[in-house]
Amino acid sequence: MSKAKAEPLIEEQPGDELAIVKLTIQDVMCIQHVELNLGRLPAGKGRLYEFFAGNEQGKSSLHDACASIFEPGKHPELIRDGASKAIVIADLSDGHQIIRTHEPTESSFDIIGPSGVAVSAPATFIKKLARGFAFDPLKFDKAEPKKQLEYLLSISSIEFTPAELAQAAGDAARMLEFPDRPIPLSSPDSRDPHFGKFHKQVTDLRAATGRRRDERTSTIESLRKTIAVQVGDGQIDESKDLSQELAALQTERDTLAAHLQHDVEDITEQARERRENPDETALLAGVEATNNELVSVVAKMRSLLGKLPIAWRKTALRDIYQNVGGELDEAEQRRIADIDAAEQRSIASIKASGAEARQQNAVRLAETTAAINAQAGIKANRDLKAQMERDVAVIVADYDALALAAQELDALRKSKLETSFVRGLEVRDDLIYIDGVVWTKVNSAKRYEKSLEICAQGVGDLGFVVADDGEKLDADSRNRFRKGVEKSGLAVILFSVSTPEQLKQYGPAIHTIPPGLISNMQIARKRV
Repeated sequence: MSKAKAEPLIEEQPGDELAIVKLTIQDVMCIQHVELNLGRLPAGKGRLYEFFAGNEQGKSSLHDACASIFEPGKHPELIRDGASKAIVIADLSDGHQIIRTHEPTESSFDIIGPSGVAVSAPATFIKKLARGFAFDPLKFDKAEPKKQLEYLLSISSIEFTPAELAQAAGDAARMLEFPDRPIPLSSPDSRDPHFGKFHKQVTDLRAATGRRRDERTSTIESLRKTIAVQVGDGQIDESKDLSQELAALQTERDTLAAHLQHDVEDITEQARERRENPDETALLAGVEATNNELVSVVAKMRSLLGKLPIAWRKTALRDIYQNVGGELDEAEQRRIADIDAAEQRSIASIKASGAEARQQNAVRLAETTAAINAQAGIKANRDLKAQMERDVAVIVADYDALALAAQELDALRKSKLETSFVRGLEVRDDLIYIDGVVWTKVNSAKRYEKSLEICAQGVGDLGFVVADDGEKLDADSRNRFRKGVEKSGLAVILFSVSTPEQLKQYGPAIHTIPPGLISNMQIARKRV
């Protein structure tokens, strides 16, 4: 598209400020073509361009076309039905021409320089011209406090150096990650470093540290209760060293067992010796008694044997001696049995006599072992509790440092807003104050003035603003707003619905103040 020559209508006392002198709009919504001749700004002053219209006269189309010049992203919704693309051309007072083209799949910028050569980096050029273009001072004035603060932060040019952030962070700095360059107050892209993101790092870490503190504190309380149950009614003396008592009981147990084993072995050995080596005196006495008995029997049987036949006498004597021998074997077996029985009785007696001592030792040993285990359990819990208390002390210190860092960062932000943004402006508890008075209590003239000052801080070198809903201003407020615009140095286009009086005087079609801003307007009344 060839560069259009700007023919501004308003040239009275022109200044050197960069301004849009002409806007050409083609195929935007219901507009086929229109030219807005804004002219240069008066030297050292701003200007309010007012557009009034009734419904269905293209006012909204004009507003959206003007607003789209610098807005990022795609805007296919602006293309007039039946057209292939929408175009908005802005001629600047320094000879540059900005061509904003909206197609179904993309929206693009083209910048033509005063010499007719295209600018190689249009995005950078546009960002320098109008970084905060979408700001609407009237909407700011009527917005909720939270939204006002968002507006304020979004257009702020305030920066925070790593050194300022580190100083505000104080002792918490060791826990934080710092940017390697100055960061802005806010950023449209949440991934980019900015103050809000850094502040969130602090508050998130503070919240996580608080949760760790609460978890440790809860565990400490559980340990305290467990230790109280373990200690019970004081039967366990935690200060008493039971290791020596345990060793003595273990020695006593081993001694008792050794004594028992020794005594049993002695009895067993004695019984073995008695079995294998019978007492000779007793044995001889037994033999003598047996012989005496045999002699007595033989004497008694002698008379009987004499009566027997000789052949029978030998057989009878042999049977008598055999019977006596069997009795001797039985006597020996009884002797061995008596020895075995005596051995078992002795062993049982020894075991029985030591059973009580061994049982007492076993009970005392079990009690002492349990006491030692209990002492160990209490000590382990006390050690764990002490370690956790030390941990909590560190965590609490970290939490306090982070809480203080958050406060200091808030104070730093507040001081930046107060001293380097707008004179007299203060942010307190997320509310905006002007000269110590909360925004809603400030008179309308002062509010408009400050809204425009805030806007001027963020709009970039061009100082071009589009505002809507002007019909909400009464005559006095509109006059104050106009004076505020002149004082701000901004070029502000204000769109308003015509009042009944204006409709009577001008009809529903668009009219402007100052007059003559619009030329060559063609409107397609319907959109499919």
